[in-house]
Amino acid sequence: MTFNYTDPLFGIELKKTKNTLNNVHGTIESQNIIFGIDLTEDFKKEPIPQRLVSFTKTFRKMTLPTPDEWTLPKTPEYIRAYGHSLSAADYSYFQTIFDYVDLYNSNVILEFCFSDHPTPEYPRKKGRNEYLQNKQAENVYQLINTYGSTLKNPDQGKNLLHKLLVENRLRLREIK
Repeated sequence: MTFNYTDPLFGIELKKTKNTLNNVHGTIESQNIIFGIDLTEDFKKEPIPQRLVSFTKTFRKMTLPTPDEWTLPKTPEYIRAYGHSLSAADYSYFQTIFDYVDLYNSNVILEFCFSDHPTPEYPRKKGRNEYLQNKQAENVYQLINTYGSTLKNPDQGKNLLHKLLVENRLRLREIK
């Protein structure tokens, strides 16, 4: 499952199976790219205004052909995120996936990967890896705590991040 608009496996020969790859927001090649908003967090207690529905990623995804050869694996061992901002714009995808695998009660390992690439606010220099790791940790902290707030048992939600760490099911990893 990838949020990129390109095929990260381009040029790599793999045995095609039904779960090889799913570009969640379409691809450049097929010219079906989805840009949009995710209003899950902003409209928890009130409905999404009708005038905004057609701008949501969910609505846009409904209007595209669905690859029926791809499904979420029943019991994944890992969920890896790489090159993803983990922003609220895609929160509903993470919530759906975490619900699907029953994150609190499962053995699924979450691995959030990052790479050293220069940005305008922080060009490549000494101390950059620590900065990147801390930034990734902040984003993961926010994502897991937001998800934890949706669990039925509030105490489980409050300790989800700690539980994942104690069970060695949450990892930050630099990809070089």
